[in-house]
Amino acid sequence: MNILKIIANIFKKNKKTYHKKDIVWAKRYSSDIEEESIPLGHREGPYIIINKKRGKYYTLSCTGTTTNIFNKYMLDKDKYSLNKDSYVYLNKVPILSNDRIIRKIDILDNSDMNRIIKRLIVLNNKYKNKELSKILKKSKFYYDIGDIIKYDNKTFYVYDLDEYNLYTHQVYYSIKSKHIFIINGTSYAFNFENTKVISLKKRIKLIDIVKVDSQKFINIYKNRFLRELKEKHSIGKGKLISIDNDHYYVYNITEKYIHTYRVYLNKDKSNHKIKISNKVYYTNFMPTKFSVEVSAKVVDIASLKERTKIQNKKKYIKGKLSNKAIILSEYKRQMIIINQDTLDKYVITNRLGNTITYVSLTDNKVYEHTLKNSIEFNYKIYETMDNIEFYNITKRIEKRD
Repeated sequence: MNILKIIANIFKKNKKTYHKKDIVWAKRYSSDIEEESIPLGHREGPYIIINKKRGKYYTLSCTGTTTNIFNKYMLDKDKYSLNKDSYVYLNKVPILSNDRIIRKIDILDNSDMNRIIKRLIVLNNKYKNKELSKILKKSKFYYDIGDIIKYDNKTFYVYDLDEYNLYTHQVYYSIKSKHIFIINGTSYAFNFENTKVISLKKRIKLIDIVKVDSQKFINIYKNRFLRELKEKHSIGKGKLISIDNDHYYVYNITEKYIHTYRVYLNKDKSNHKIKISNKVYYTNFMPTKFSVEVSAKVVDIASLKERTKIQNKKKYIKGKLSNKAIILSEYKRQMIIINQDTLDKYVITNRLGNTITYVSLTDNKVYEHTLKNSIEFNYKIYETMDNIEFYNITKRIEKRD
């Protein structure tokens, strides 16, 4: 064998090899001229190998300075064999030959490697680097909480994940929203009400990364917003609710009942003007109660000042009217009414002044009631009875009498 080949094989066997994720101590220069240009004490330092190709090592260099933190990633000295906390440069990819590497000092764990690769991807989205793009194209990573992704031409924030899916809130590029967060210099508006589950099998692109401290702040804000939203949509005092397309103002809630005043959108001579959320409504202040299990939707919320004004107006009108009967014009002949406790239905067969006669549609029993301010009439108008059906009922009652 040629003596040169023998020497080359010996050198090759003694030559150390390094791998992706290795943290190595290496020279920061490749020539005597470069060495002289670097101050003593700074001519060597740690590098992280992110790729290896044809005997060349593509690396990220480290520094002890903390300026421009977003373009760097911190390695904890207590976690790795480092003299001090070191910051990995993410904007350059130095290429090291084997003769520049002095020794291996540690191995980067999967978690830190994953975060570094993702940070490189985010930066490379903004500042294109052809060499780095080639490396990143072959680099695998996994998504995590705090990632901002692009899917189906929409942007999402990952707030949770499992083995198969990402759980996200949609976000928008905006500076005009109540839920704005500035992440790495970009303003994102979060829609906490819009939750979407995205399969990890879908085509997803990493857009940005939210730091852990910012994630905590987002969670605090989200939880507060959802609590306020739940409170807003729950039935309570001072709220305007809708039941079967009719409106009611809630003035009290007990264990079994929601106590309300019927509210109208249009003015009527028997009604009084009130304001809820600075909008004008009308009511006759006749109490109506519903079961707490009734299906209702919150339409608006009165401020504390508006609630006080409504209550004071109710007291004033009650004192002014005393025991005077209130004309409830909506209870008319041929109207079907429903008992809000039993849900039994009746039809009004006659009305004389404020006294109504109504017949049970279950057992045909006849009832009479005088509508007075001091008496609560717990019946809600259901619909108007068909003319022929009403005629038959009245004739049947007349024959029975």
